[in-house]
Amino acid sequence: MKKLLGIVVLCLLLSHCSVGESGKMIPGFEESPMWRVFASDEDKKAFYEKRISEYQEMQVHIICIEWDKNWDRSGERELISEALIRKNENPMICRNPSQDSISRAKRETQNAEDDAARERLNAQRAKNAQRKAEQESEW
Repeated sequence: MKKLLGIVVLCLLLSHCSVGESGKMIPGFEESPMWRVFASDEDKKAFYEKRISEYQEMQVHIICIEWDKNWDRSGERELISEALIRKNENPMICRNPSQDSISRAKRETQNAEDDAARERLNAQRAKNAQRKAEQESEW
């Protein structure tokens, strides 16, 4: 049983690996906590350099769209800023605090709506359970 469990764990670990710049297997998806622990500095630098160069190849207005999409990911915004610097652009050209506030408010509203829907569903389930209990007690 222990061997089977060991094989399953090993398979899960290996199935969630990435290949670094050095060509070796790194446990975890790129940027996952496991990847951050096991990836060499060389692999991490190569990964982030590749990401920066991808942004660098984009036009500034497209970069700013990516900036808006990643309003809650400061690490991604750092990469975007670095790409803008390398393009000789102002690294804060895409910064728009009011847009970030709007995005944050939309997320909070969506979370509140989801919570309300979940509570309505729970209330309906409780009501149905109460009816069922009342019907069973009548028999």
